[in-house]
Amino acid sequence: MQRSVRPREPADRHFARRYNECEQHQADRNAVREQIETYILEGRTLLGQIRDAQRELPSRPADEWAQRSELYLRERLGDRYVTRFRKDANDLYGDTTIAGPRMGYWRAVRNRVVNLELIAAELTEPPS
Repeated sequence: MQRSVRPREPADRHFARRYNECEQHQADRNAVREQIETYILEGRTLLGQIRDAQRELPSRPADEWAQRSELYLRERLGDRYVTRFRKDANDLYGDTTIAGPRMGYWRAVRNRVVNLELIAAELTEPPS
């Protein structure tokens, strides 16, 4: 009785497929990093508006920015990144001279921008 033997995939084809998977994974990471960098720029703009006591406090835009950022992080990276996004930054980042009523928004946006910068930096590194 003759056994049917399925031919093995050539090594070159296996490595090519694996290489393409790695390339796609890195492209996905780059796309996520670029979107996070966009959120960082939006957050820095909000910080400038919060700092300026002559302007109206951008409470609604700041809340909407945080919600969009959280939703994106949750969908693309998972809930643990939302937790990191919300984490307080340490005193190293300091507070500038901000009028009292604005300080809560200043700290919330500043902390989230700092955390987004840390997340973006991780996505720049090649996956292990």
